Amino acid sequence: MQRLSVLIFDIPTFKTGSRLLADYSLRCQPSFTTSPRGFEVASFSLRIAEDEQLFWYRRRLAWLRIEAHGNIVWEGQIREPVVSKGQLTITAYGQAVALTDVPYTALWSSVRYSDWQAVTRQMLSSRNDSRYSIDTTDRLYIAPNGGEGIDSSNIGSAYIKTPDRGSKQILAITADFEHLGKTAQWTASLSRFDSTFGFLSTIWTATGTGAVASGSINLAVTACDMLMFNFYYNRAGTTLGTAIAAGTRTVTPGAMTGITVGKKLAIGGTDNEEVVVTAITGTTFTAVFQYAHGTADTVSFIWEGETDDCYLKITNVRVKTTSSTNVYPDEIIKDVINQAAAINPTWINTASTLIQSNAIEQRNALYRDMYGLDIVQELLNFGDSAGNVWECATWEDGLVAYRRRGSAGRFWFVDETPELERALDRLYNGVYATYTDAAGIERRTTTSTNAANIQAYGITRIGIVAADTDSAVVAGQIRDVYLNDSLDGGAFGDVPIRALFDVYGANYPLWACRAGDTIIMRAAPFGFTTASDKSRAFIVAATSYDANAPEQERLSVSPEARGPRLAGYEARRGLLN
Repeated sequence: MQRLSVLIFDIPTFKTGSRLLADYSLRCQPSFTTSPRGFEVASFSLRIAEDEQLFWYRRRLAWLRIEAHGNIVWEGQIREPVVSKGQLTITAYGQAVALTDVPYTALWSSVRYSDWQAVTRQMLSSRNDSRYSIDTTDRLYIAPNGGEGIDSSNIGSAYIKTPDRGSKQILAITADFEHLGKTAQWTASLSRFDSTFGFLSTIWTATGTGAVASGSINLAVTACDMLMFNFYYNRAGTTLGTAIAAGTRTVTPGAMTGITVGKKLAIGGTDNEEVVVTAITGTTFTAVFQYAHGTADTVSFIWEGETDDCYLKITNVRVKTTSSTNVYPDEIIKDVINQAAAINPTWINTASTLIQSNAIEQRNALYRDMYGLDIVQELLNFGDSAGNVWECATWEDGLVAYRRRGSAGRFWFVDETPELERALDRLYNGVYATYTDAAGIERRTTTSTNAANIQAYGITRIGIVAADTDSAVVAGQIRDVYLNDSLDGGAFGDVPIRALFDVYGANYPLWACRAGDTIIMRAAPFGFTTASDKSRAFIVAATSYDANAPEQERLSVSPEARGPRLAGYEARRGLLN
């Protein structure tokens, strides 16, 4: 019987300066598992001396490496050393656990109008949402309310902001605009702000021409935490300049610009009111006042048009915190890893050599206080454009692999022909997706089917997947991934494996099999594959190996199953793009 080496290091062996703390190879043998996350859990127990007990009482973290002839069989973090009555019990976890230590908060991309909010007077004193109609339901729409006092200190605005203390800042925006200003004083603009509503700069403007104007915005943005669309009457208000009692009064305001006979003015102060100008001179105007006012009370112009006579409408808006043309899952995963490494540099490998791109655009990618492993699991639901299921696993040297499921796995031939359960209620050979479009209308994709599977089973079973996206294309991609993952229902149930052989007939140790490999029953009829019969050839979802069991009973494998993936789809409403 080949013994496995059981080695304990102070830090991961892929880190410079790693030191061997203990070699338990002759004192115990481990059991360990693999899963779609890579190396999953390993454990062993042994008797230890008093001095060893003291060491493990003081030790909180260590690195377990299981080897065979210098090759890594399993490795991961020891997080739960337990010492009790002279016995040490070690439990270690695969390196994916490093993505559960640090929460991640960041905006990557947003196309949702609901991510924009109206700016209130409490947020910014120059804004006044009560004087504007501001809609962020299926567009960004800002229009002055008829009969309201409008000037450059009463601005209607909607903003988008990166999450508080998030790791990324806004770098780009694209949008289409439609703007109607009755006069040149009506101005639309887009401005940069910091996280506390501090103004930074204006990066786009459009002035009224009396007619509808439209166009597109495509801007690289100097890094900021907030963008704000504004619509306002670009004429400053003034102050009353004269303390008065109620009645017909002549006042000397701070400025007479725009004040004419018959003009309706909004007067601020303790008692707000509207007045109509009855007479003017070069420096004064006369009106009937219902209330007393002080010299500093404000004077602004009443918009006498209807609510929709002037407006700013923004559609097809997208905000990104990356300069990349597209936002793909691999870019997000790399950043999640790097942020975890910035806090715990000793315990995670940032090399991205095994992280591939599935080229699935993430139009909506907003994460608030989520752990990296959860983010990764959500991104897996997209698969790729060909409908393939993807995996994210951590193997040797703590390297994270993001790639098509099974693409790097080995093929194993076995002599067992177990009868794996395959229930019809797990089969879906047709699937459609539900989603909500940009206008907030519920939609369904066409149903994608597999004709060969329908013919083989003599029945059509249609599954449903909820895709929280406004894109019909993305919804179709999610649908196709789910369909490909649901054909044949999948085999399920644990399968004991007594011997492993490669394609050339060479016998391999049982611990060599891991999640992502493919098992093929040699006794199955010629032509059986994972595509033709998942009961005779299947991708391994998980393995369990126990070096202490009898030799032919050490390895058990679990075929891939559709059920958990459906749960993943349904659990992540609001997180798909």
